[in-house]
Amino acid sequence: MNILSGAILFIFSYILTSLYIYLITRDIKKGLICFSSLFFLTPIISFAIAWITNKTLDLFLFTSIVLFIFSTQLFMVLLNKSKKDNNLKISVKYVLIIAFLVFVIFFFNFKGLGYGYWDTYIILPSALMVGDQIELTDINGGTLYDIGSTGSIKTNLIDKETYGISTKDQRIGSAIFYSIPYLLFGKIGFRIFYSLLGGLLFILTYFITEKVLENKNISIISGLILALNPYILNVNRLNPNLLALTLITFMMFLLVEKDKNDWILLGMLLGVLGGIRNVSLLFIPSFIFFMVFGSKLLEIKNKNNKILLKNFSLFVFGALLFIIPILLWNNYVFGGILEHPTQSEYLQGYRPTFEHSLLGVTFKFNGLFNYPLIDKVIRTPHNAYPTFLTLPLLLLKSFGLLFLPLILFGIKKLYSKDKKLLFFLLIFTIPYFLFLSVQENWEDVKSTFILLIYTPLIILMTAGIYELKKLDKKKIITFSVILIFSLIFLQIISNINFEKDDRWYERFPKAGSIEEFNYEDPLMRDEWQYFHTDESIQEIETQKNILTYPNFLPQYNILSLPNLNNIYNELNNEKLVLNEVWDHIY
Repeated sequence: MNILSGAILFIFSYILTSLYIYLITRDIKKGLICFSSLFFLTPIISFAIAWITNKTLDLFLFTSIVLFIFSTQLFMVLLNKSKKDNNLKISVKYVLIIAFLVFVIFFFNFKGLGYGYWDTYIILPSALMVGDQIELTDINGGTLYDIGSTGSIKTNLIDKETYGISTKDQRIGSAIFYSIPYLLFGKIGFRIFYSLLGGLLFILTYFITEKVLENKNISIISGLILALNPYILNVNRLNPNLLALTLITFMMFLLVEKDKNDWILLGMLLGVLGGIRNVSLLFIPSFIFFMVFGSKLLEIKNKNNKILLKNFSLFVFGALLFIIPILLWNNYVFGGILEHPTQSEYLQGYRPTFEHSLLGVTFKFNGLFNYPLIDKVIRTPHNAYPTFLTLPLLLLKSFGLLFLPLILFGIKKLYSKDKKLLFFLLIFTIPYFLFLSVQENWEDVKSTFILLIYTPLIILMTAGIYELKKLDKKKIITFSVILIFSLIFLQIISNINFEKDDRWYERFPKAGSIEEFNYEDPLMRDEWQYFHTDESIQEIETQKNILTYPNFLPQYNILSLPNLNNIYNELNNEKLVLNEVWDHIY
């Protein structure tokens, strides 16, 4: 299918359907809900039906699913015939224009295909789901496998006689979403989908903070702080965590925007999120809290047990409905619905078992934890700091010393304005951050797991900006003290050395096979540095300097220039050629 045909089909399936919802309701937010629902629900439904019917994804299946979701949305809209303003407000028009500009920035920011750790994980199954032909090469470019379509997702993704990507530590969740843009646009579909994530991040964040703070100018700033954050822009390759962040932002938009929360839709989206990231289980308590208590924006009326039971049942039903295809797939390829490829000895990505302890209870786990689950504080090789320090340092780098402290002022603001919403955001953020903090086995790409809590952090930060609109002596002193303590913290941390985790070399047997490797750009480390080389003293010192340098504003000097040649290559009709990453990692 050529790009022009794909673009026309995309416009008819996504843009015009959402526009029609807007035209009959005169509510831009309902049109946005339609677009986002199509964006996130179509792939998983298409995958499930194609797999059950033993086929690959095709245009007929895609358009059928789109029409079904659109019809459902239209039916729900027609049940509520209330209309808002007849025309788009000037401010909303500006927001849409900025969202388009963000899309363009993301389009040219995308580095290309075949660069990152997760590229093969995502691109290979995405293409095989639509029945395309793929050539897999070794690290030197020599052909290993040339996989042609069998016309079935089952046999495309599992071919025991040749390759069999399910035996190569393959997680299918994120790839499902990229199969649709690949079906429509071919190779450049990955870039288009990535760019749509950026546009959605901006516009959804704008509407969330506009609803919470009722200030359009500050809301535009909040959308830009998130979508054009340097850390997010530096994630310029295929990355499941950027996809999960956008989905989480849509879910929070639904929570604060709709007068009557659609808990079955929220449950469906949670199921989708669970297929992308298993750790989404940690977010369930926050949604249950919101279901029970709501927020000051949306007080729950008739708060009785029957209504709560109904909402909870719809939420659970929706979540199960959309996680079941992933669970059944796990059972089909790994032998258990909760089986993870890193936990199975017969899979290539198997993690050895390590001993840990908690509160005096010793246990073994296929993975690596840090203190207090082991008896000393360590760091992953190639990392200057343990994860519990790396993540806050990344946040400081991402937002800058002048913006990150605003979170504390935002907590104060929301505590007085909307305690329930504040507690929801804290319940969403804190357990997840604590869970990440004890992890080891942590390379650069895994640090992007922190992205999943960027939306609540942005809401709090934006509330902090709102709080500081009217400065007084007390606020200035408080901000200055926070800033001084942050600078002292960075200075202290820059002089601390941590012992490296020797378990890494058991987890990745090829690590250190090349004693040292000198990189021209220490910021652009890749799989070779992590999985084949040992760390160097210079590398650790460079990482220290990068993370502890006190930048006051978001750090943008790590961004790369657009590669127009990559865009040209993505536009041609040549078959995909990918590096088979598993053999040189494990």
